[in-house]
Amino acid sequence: MRRLVFLLGSGVSIKAGMPRVQEITKVVRSGVCDGKLYRKSSDDSIWDTTDQRSVYSDSEESERQDVLRLIQCAYDRCKKFYARDVTYEDVAYLIWQVEQHLCPNYENVALVPLTQRLGRLFTDGGRLKELSIAAGNYIRSVTADFLSKDPSPLGTMPALIDLCRDTRFKSVEIFTLNHDRVVEAEFAEAHIPFTDGFDIRDNDRLYWNAEAFSRPEPRVRLWKLHGGIDWSGYSDTGRIGKGGKQIAQIRGPRILLGGFNKILDYSGGIYLDMFINFRLALRDTNRIVVSGYGFRDKGINRLLLDWWDQSNASKLCIIHDDPDGCLRNGRGAVEKLIDNPRVVKVWRWFGDVSATEILSAIGDAKS
Repeated sequence: MRRLVFLLGSGVSIKAGMPRVQEITKVVRSGVCDGKLYRKSSDDSIWDTTDQRSVYSDSEESERQDVLRLIQCAYDRCKKFYARDVTYEDVAYLIWQVEQHLCPNYENVALVPLTQRLGRLFTDGGRLKELSIAAGNYIRSVTADFLSKDPSPLGTMPALIDLCRDTRFKSVEIFTLNHDRVVEAEFAEAHIPFTDGFDIRDNDRLYWNAEAFSRPEPRVRLWKLHGGIDWSGYSDTGRIGKGGKQIAQIRGPRILLGGFNKILDYSGGIYLDMFINFRLALRDTNRIVVSGYGFRDKGINRLLLDWWDQSNASKLCIIHDDPDGCLRNGRGAVEKLIDNPRVVKVWRWFGDVSATEILSAIGDAKS
C-alpha cells in the first residue's frame, strides 16, 4: 500500500487561532503582551509575563531594557537589509550569530565590526555575550508562550483527518515545521491514533524514542522538524522529552528559531533523526503535499529539490491561496517550480480543501 507524505508550515495553524508571524514579532519587540511585561524567571532560560505593577530590582529592569534594546538594534539592522517584512526569526538569527561569535562557537571575523558597534551601546560593553544569550532565550520564550494557547476552533483540517483514516495508505507521514500543538489537538478531537516519537514513560515524563516510528502501528506519524513548545531538555538525564517540572529544562522550550543556523541543528541529536527520516520518506514516495510552508528554509528546500530532481515521476502538490506567489517569495532555488507541470497547485487554504481534492491532485502514488 502507498505512503502519503505531508510537509506543513505555520500557515495551516492560523485558522485554529494561532498567531501570525507579525503578531509574535510585534510582542518580541515591545516586551509587553496584554498589558503584562515579559521578565526573566528564576530559571534564567525562561521569560514569562508578569503584571507591570510587580516590583523588580533595578538590575533586573536594566537587563530587561538592555535585551529589548539589543533586539531593536537587530530589528533595525535587518530592516535596512531585507526587501520584505522583518520577522522575529530574522532578529533571532542575527542575535544567534552575535552570541555564537562571542562564545566563541562559530567565530566569524566579519562580525567583529558589528559586535564592537553593539557593545558600545551598553554601559558595560563586555556584557554583549550575556545579553545576546538572554535575548535568544527571551525570543524563544515569547514564541513558545504565544503558541501555547489552546487551538480554537478545532475541525480546521478536515482533509488531513479524512486521509489519516483512509486505510488504503500504509502510513501517513506528517512532517511539520510548526512548534504549536494544533495537529495533535485535531488528532485528539478526531480520535486519530498517532505517534510523535515520545513513548518511553518515566514517571511524569515521556522521552524521545526514534524506534517508535519503525513500528507498523500507529499508521499516522508526526515529525516536528523544528521542535515543539512542549519539548524539554532535562538537566538530570541529558535526554529530550515532554512533561515533568519546568525547572529541569535546559534553556527553555526546545524549538528551532532563526535562519541558516537551523542547518547546523539538523546535523545532530533529535533534529538529525527527524531530518534523516524526512529524506527517507521522500525516497519512498513520488508524491508530497505541501501547505503552509513559505519555501524559505534552505535545509528543507535542499531535500525537496534533491527529491524533485531524482525522478521525472515526482509530483509536488502545493495547497495555498496563491501557490505561485508562495514560490516567488521563497528562496531563489524553488523558482523553477513555478511553471513546471509536475507541480500541482490547489488555489485554496489547507482548511478549505477536501481529501478528494488532494487525492485528485496527487493522482496515483508509488506503492
